[in-house]
Amino acid sequence: MEEPQVRRRRPIHRTKEEHTGTRSRKWIPLIFIGFGLFCVIQALNLYLRILMETKNQQILQERDALKQKLQDIEYLTTEGWQYFEGSWYLGSYTERSWSESRKFCQEKGADLIIINSVQEQEFARMFHWNRWIGLSDLEHEGVWRWVDGSLVNTSFWHPGEPNNQGSEHCGTVYFDVRRDNWNDYSCTKKCYCICEK
Repeated sequence: MEEPQVRRRRPIHRTKEEHTGTRSRKWIPLIFIGFGLFCVIQALNLYLRILMETKNQQILQERDALKQKLQDIEYLTTEGWQYFEGSWYLGSYTERSWSESRKFCQEKGADLIIINSVQEQEFARMFHWNRWIGLSDLEHEGVWRWVDGSLVNTSFWHPGEPNNQGSEHCGTVYFDVRRDNWNDYSCTKKCYCICEK
């Protein structure tokens, strides 16, 4: 008996071009992944640069605003303004009528003082002499309003005031040891004033 012959397969020999093509196809997914990562990194880089530029602009704007505030503070203090609890106050050095005093304050970007608290009243008392405040009953006799139109909530009238003695329709505060030192006074008389902004 004869032995069956086993057929042997011949090894497949690829050409150099075929072999290189297979290998290069294996790298294609890696190239796409690498390119994708590169794009993500570039997008992230661009986003961070825009974010930093925006933040930088904000910081520069805040810096400029602070510089302006410092310049304003320097200007106000050299002009004699005093800071107290969030507002600036200026005591005039010239006596004027109530309406002239109000105009004087408005020309300085302010108005006559509106006293809203015990602390503000204590502060206003420190100014010497009789001074106009932003209080009057010019619209309706006996109805005292501040220059912003609001009614008086907290008052510091001197005992017996307001008394409208001799057509007194404008309010003053005068330097006194007593806290309650408001007085109604003739609006045409000359007094110093306190401006507030």
